[in-house]
Amino acid sequence: QESKSEQQEQISSLCKAIIQSQTALQTTMSNVVMDQVATQSSQTKEEGGITKQLLKIVENGHEIGNHGYFHKDQNKLDHDGNYMEINSTHTLIKTLVDIDMNLFAPPSGAYNNSTLQSASDLGYKTIMWSKDTIDWRDKDSQLIYSRATNNIAGGDFVLMHPMQAT
Repeated sequence: QESKSEQQEQISSLCKAIIQSQTALQTTMSNVVMDQVATQSSQTKEEGGITKQLLKIVENGHEIGNHGYFHKDQNKLDHDGNYMEINSTHTLIKTLVDIDMNLFAPPSGAYNNSTLQSASDLGYKTIMWSKDTIDWRDKDSQLIYSRATNNIAGGDFVLMHPMQAT
């Protein structure tokens, strides 16, 4: 079982990842914000910043989506493992800002029938990105921006991560 400090760090990490992703996605005209939880941060829930930042994302017209709690390979998980990954993030966001998310993008695009069934059981539609910036590998911000914006069209889902270059 996780300590309160570990839970606060994970909550803080989620917020930081979402805010960094939101800023990059605004630049590329995307409207769905997702990213992993496990980024280091020192901000705690008690400071109120996490809830404020999540609400700011929604107020700016973006949607909060689910990307799993620990960014696991969903393809290697059974129904219970997939369910836990998706539901843990759902519970966290619901607790913080009372938002019921309904979009799930599996980390690395990896999923299996158990992933799809678990997401469906939780009321989620599984979605995939249409443009991958490969920002986790390439650190050139101009290259990442170009990948995100070249031939962009309404409805495109741009995959970006909270990286220095983004």
